Amino acid sequence: MSKSSDELGAELYELWFAGERRLPAIAEEFATAASRVGGSMNGESAFWRPSELSGPYGAARGPWVSFRDEVYDILKETADNLDLTGEALSLAAREYAKTDRAAAAKLEQLKHQNADVQILD
Repeated sequence: MSKSSDELGAELYELWFAGERRLPAIAEEFATAASRVGGSMNGESAFWRPSELSGPYGAARGPWVSFRDEVYDILKETADNLDLTGEALSLAAREYAKTDRAAAAKLEQLKHQNADVQILD
């Protein structure tokens, strides 16, 4: 069963909104987490030990750095992927809207109607 232009426009809005607002907001959370994990390198001095006790950092620093770097990479890659996916969804909605003027009008109406919707406080 085919959709009306209003229904299609509403679905395009949901697609656009996910790409422009929802996914970027989630990506920002992952980017913030990555930044905080990366910032933990400032605390590496806690691993310092006198040279008499196995060198300047001891055995615990290496595994910690490896773990921290892996978590950072995962969080950063997730943020980047969410941003790229958001861009793709937004582009898909805009490009599809070009094929149906009434659906495009509904999309624009919903964008303006919901312009003040906040994702995160």
